[in-house]
Amino acid sequence: MSESQHYEYKDFSEEEIVLTYKWKSWRRKSTNIVFLDSILEKYPNGKKLHDTYEKLNGKYNCHRMICTVIPGITKEKNTYEKVNVIFGIKEEYYDYSF
Repeated sequence: MSESQHYEYKDFSEEEIVLTYKWKSWRRKSTNIVFLDSILEKYPNGKKLHDTYEKLNGKYNCHRMICTVIPGITKEKNTYEKVNVIFGIKEEYYDYSF
């Protein structure tokens, strides 16, 4: 019975995901660019903050997220999102005893 078994392995996603075990669970590590706390205190009004960022050649992506690191204004920050890890799924089963 075991000689006739066939398994197919394939990727479900083409993006590279970095998983790490942190805080007693699996988490996806990603990097975001954020404004420094000192700049957020200096410019409590978001309009002036973004105008200053654009004047220093700061760029945004299509979702209006900041994507340029400017020393003294922005920095890279690691984030960890909780994920469920599936090591395999069974799509069909055949019972040879019948």
